[in-house]
Amino acid sequence: MPLSFLSWLVDMSAGMLSWALVRKRTLETVPIARTLLIEQMHDAVLVADVKGRILDANPQACQLFQPPSTSIIGKPVATIIPALVPLLAVTDLSGRTEIRLDQSPPIILEADITALHDGHDSPLGWLIVLRDITLPARQSRYQQVLSDCSQLLLRENQPTINSSTLIDRVLGMLRRAAGVTRIDICQNMLDENGELAAHTVAEEHHTDVPAFPLEYCIPWSQIPHLRDKLIAGQLVCGPVGQLFAAFPATVQKLQTGGVEDLLLLPLYGNDGWWGILRASSSRSDQVWDAPLIKFLCSAADMIAAAIRQWETLRTIQEREHFIQRVTQATPDLIYVYDLQTDQVIYTNMEQGPGGMPLTAIIGRTSDADLSARELATRQAYLTQIINAADMQVCSLEYRLQQADGSNLWLLRRDTVFVRDAQGYPTQILGIVQDVTERHYRSEALLRAKEDAEAANRAKSTFLSMMSHELRTPLTAIIGYSQLLGQLMTVGDYEGVKSDLHHIYTSGKHLLALINDVIELSRIDSGQRNLDMRPVNIVDLVTEAVSMVRPLVTRNRNTLQIECPLDIPIVITDSLKVRQIILNLLNNAAKFTENGEITFTTIYDPQGEVPTLIFQIADTGIGIDQRQIPRIFDPFVQVDEALNRRYEGTGLGLALCRRLCEVLGGEISVQSTLGVGSIFTVRLPLCFQNSDFAPSTSACLPQPGPAACAMDAAGAKIVVVINDNSAASTMFNYLLAPEHVHIVHAPCSLRGIRLTHDLDPELIIIDPHMPNLENGMTIQAALKADPLLTSVPVISINTDDLYLDEESRTRLKRQLQQTLSLSRPSQEAVV
Repeated sequence: MPLSFLSWLVDMSAGMLSWALVRKRTLETVPIARTLLIEQMHDAVLVADVKGRILDANPQACQLFQPPSTSIIGKPVATIIPALVPLLAVTDLSGRTEIRLDQSPPIILEADITALHDGHDSPLGWLIVLRDITLPARQSRYQQVLSDCSQLLLRENQPTINSSTLIDRVLGMLRRAAGVTRIDICQNMLDENGELAAHTVAEEHHTDVPAFPLEYCIPWSQIPHLRDKLIAGQLVCGPVGQLFAAFPATVQKLQTGGVEDLLLLPLYGNDGWWGILRASSSRSDQVWDAPLIKFLCSAADMIAAAIRQWETLRTIQEREHFIQRVTQATPDLIYVYDLQTDQVIYTNMEQGPGGMPLTAIIGRTSDADLSARELATRQAYLTQIINAADMQVCSLEYRLQQADGSNLWLLRRDTVFVRDAQGYPTQILGIVQDVTERHYRSEALLRAKEDAEAANRAKSTFLSMMSHELRTPLTAIIGYSQLLGQLMTVGDYEGVKSDLHHIYTSGKHLLALINDVIELSRIDSGQRNLDMRPVNIVDLVTEAVSMVRPLVTRNRNTLQIECPLDIPIVITDSLKVRQIILNLLNNAAKFTENGEITFTTIYDPQGEVPTLIFQIADTGIGIDQRQIPRIFDPFVQVDEALNRRYEGTGLGLALCRRLCEVLGGEISVQSTLGVGSIFTVRLPLCFQNSDFAPSTSACLPQPGPAACAMDAAGAKIVVVINDNSAASTMFNYLLAPEHVHIVHAPCSLRGIRLTHDLDPELIIIDPHMPNLENGMTIQAALKADPLLTSVPVISINTDDLYLDEESRTRLKRQLQQTLSLSRPSQEAVV
């Protein structure tokens, strides 16, 4: 045999041997891999022969079915899994099915069964793969039961938790789905000892255990640790021996009723913690796993929502019953009126008050028997209701004539009841009340009030007359005391002079009191006579301050004056304005010691009407907030202590308020006890200065009684342009019989402006007045103005006013003659 052939044969044998060794390792590896794969599967795998004996099982199957210290290999499938026996009766069955293992907790398995055959198609047995689908199956079951219970509760819509048929059905469905022995609902109520306890109000149980008596309750005071958890929204579960370890009697009663393990879930109503949902089991090894707890928690929430709905429905029904009883018991007519149909769609009585028909009382707009005036009134009232805001009540009192001719007075109150989607009112809720008796009673009270006011006016008239009679001799006393005082200055009669001084001051004080009483009486009796004249506010303020300064100094106070010098001339009653200022300044000085008083005058041109504001602020004793509403009443001071310490009658502030009202203004106060007070007077005025008023109008719109035309009293206006203020006083004396108003201008520019605004009858100038800024004299400026060519101008030297009596008489006649003539076009020089 050749050597090459032997070599080839050796190589061939070696290759075949290598291939055989590789195949042997492959055949050994595949079963090992398959075995590892089956053992590591999460599903249970069983192999059974044709006789139903288990030949092999992976660890998961052994853990699921194998009892401790035993093996399932070689045992019949009927012993281990009875539910599979009917399926294995068919030798060639292959497919998928669902089986249930009855244990605690129950297990639901999905079984994949595959028939095994040899190469000749003869049956060898089965390969069984079991997959645990307990959790998804339970969750699906729980969801279906919750859905069915929810639909049942919503459909029935029972108004009470004690509806046995409904609750028993719901609890039965929940108990069977949860697989528990008993499930019940307990409501928190007070027991016979007055303590809060959970009383069983509904219960459903398995037929193998006895029913609980409905009167059974859990006293929460005995188990506060469980009560606090439930109030906090936590669940409680565990064996009853553990939960009620401190109460053996309770444990024994529960175990006698077949309760070994408990689950308590809180229920909440509209008013908070309402009660509990209680699930119990007769098995001591009951497992309350997460899916079961979630299912029962959802059931508890659903039942709690139903409880809240029932409570709300019961409340609504009670309110409806209450409203029905009220509407039936009230004597008033209650109705609902539809605006779209113009019909009454609800009423609590067939006829209205007095037996009147509803159409006559409510007065629909379609009623043809309504007069045009009544129809317009009803339509206007209906428009008022429609335009009213939500919850706003409109009212109308009107008269109806009954069949016997008597009048029936009705009070109607209406509000919008229903609105459509656009917010427009569609229905009106109204009440009609018979107020005939009240109407006639009100008329009687009004007549009594008018009689009382007439008596008060009569009293004021009497007081005015009496005060006038007292004032006449007092005036004489004061006059004679002044005269005697002058005579005593030439002799050494200091003692007599002192007495006369007391007589004089006392008389003045009494006269001031009577003047205040007279002024109040005049205002109360309707005598509001106003002496409207051009007034220089700066001069008026200066005069008032000079009169009150002695009292300010005597109480060691400082007085600050803030008054702009450019306030225009206004038309008002200077006496009343001066009296207001004096009363307020006197009060500030009297009730302030070692303090500060600030008198501020403000011109406010803003708004429809220009306003003059006086503000008197002090650092005195202040006023208690409780006394502020009373300080403007006559004869009132803050308290008796002040009445003893500070003199006065309490008429000053009352008179200030009355005078402000007469002048069309108001007075207000801000005060803090122990800190001071601020009194503010606001007077609407008519200004006459072109610096502030429009040049096209001589007077702004009239604000009230304080405003009037320049010649309200029919007087003639004379403008005096003189830098000596005493000249105005002398001209007042010279022209007194002619009934004129003297307006003083301290400078040439101010005089020209006043002349433009006031349109005077006469202009009196001092020839020595300084020239204007452009060098023109005042006389030349007046002549050059075309608006003033018709106004007579007289130049009078100030020194001529202090001549002898005969010269002044001659000057007086010339002025009177000039005023009586028509306006000359040339200047007259005197």
